[in-house]
Order: sequence, then C-alpha cells, then structure tokens
Amino acid sequence: MGKGTLETTHANLVASMKHCANVSFEQLTTDYDAGAAQWLRAWDISDTVAPVLIKRMSRHDVHRLSPEMKARDAHITSLKWNSANKRALDAAIWGHAELAALIRKQRAELGYYTP
Repeated sequence: MGKGTLETTHANLVASMKHCANVSFEQLTTDYDAGAAQWLRAWDISDTVAPVLIKRMSRHDVHRLSPEMKARDAHITSLKWNSANKRALDAAIWGHAELAALIRKQRAELGYYTP
C-alpha cells in the first residue's frame, strides 16, 4: 500500500459522501443499533420494518458476540494485533511526517477528529 492507494481510496470516500449515508466505524462500535438505524433511514426503510431488520443485523455487532466467537475470528475484534504491535504501527505512521500530514488532511476532509 502506497501513497497512491491512500489518495485514491480517500478520493472515493469523499466522492461517496455526496450520495451515501455516512455511518462511522466509531458509531457502529459505540451504538450499533443507532448506526444501523441511520443506514435504514437513508434507504427510506419504514419505521415499522426497521426494528426487525436491526435485530437481524445485530448479529454483526461485535459487542454482542460471545467470547468463543470472538476467539474464533480475532480479526473482527482487533485481537489479531496485540497492544505492542498497535503502538509500534501508530508510532511508525505518526512518526512519518509526509504520511502523518496526508492522514491529518484526509481525516479533516472526512470530518474525523485528528490529534
């Protein structure tokens, strides 16, 4: 993955914000049902059907998964990477001036907080 990939992916995200419902990853991890409801409202799903669909969709909420299920697929809960690996990656990204500047710019354009 290089700079071109970051730029192309970002351009696609920005373009999609004009005509797609914007539900952040953070919203799905803090209040899955509200994020799912936001998607359904964007698709004009009726308020009478939405709760049934949200209940079905909730099986994808990692906070509702059993410990056994989380252990089976560590990727979905970020358990694939231990804290030391995450800190090392974070330091490498934010320690690279050009990459950090690009990410800060892109995050601002997407409406994300940037440290």
